[in-house]
Order: sequence, then C-alpha cells, then structure tokens
Amino acid sequence: MSKAILVDDDGDLALDAAGRIRSVSGADKIAQDLKLLLRSVKGSLPFDTNFGIDDLSQIKSPNSRLISSAVKNALLQHESVNSVQDISLEKNDRSFEISLTAILTDGTSIDLGVSL
Repeated sequence: MSKAILVDDDGDLALDAAGRIRSVSGADKIAQDLKLLLRSVKGSLPFDTNFGIDDLSQIKSPNSRLISSAVKNALLQHESVNSVQDISLEKNDRSFEISLTAILTDGTSIDLGVSL
C-alpha cells in the first residue's frame, strides 16, 4: 500500500501536534489523489499533459451535463477508479461545489466533495 504526504483542503502540508509531516494511505490517499486531479487543469503538468480536468473556464456555456462529463472523465484517469456515480453540482458565485461517489476497482466506494 502506497503512502503520500497529507495535505489539507487548502493544499498545505498537514502537520501533527509535534510539527511532523503527516502521511496518508489507503482510501484516504486515493480520495486525496482524486481531489488533486480535479483541482489540476489538464495540460498544466509538463511531464503528464493528460493529468487533470479540462479547463472549465474554457467551456463557452457551462451546464451540469458538460461539467459532470469533464469530472467523470478526469476521475477515470486514476488507476483505482472503476466508475463515478451520483455526481451533483452546485454553482456558487465563483466556484462549483461537486459531490460524487467514486467506485474503486476493489469495489470500495469513496464519497468525495470538492470545490472547483
């Protein structure tokens, strides 16, 4: 099972009470990976230009169907994700609140909420 450095919702390192960097593994790591994937614009990583989600600001007339499709396509890039279900979107002034369920290849489900 792989580990990663834990980051908070702002993308900052998560530290324990003693100031040590915390780590994450298992389903929590996959959830963190998926949030990072959705917060990355496709093409922004020079060594993996397919990583991330299509630039939502470039969609001429955004609607729930187009955004849901972009979210689903991005998440299916992750090797542990088998399917994406129950995508719901809520538009705020400057962002979208997205909640969904990702079904992993081992059959586990992860409920995920992210702001884009």
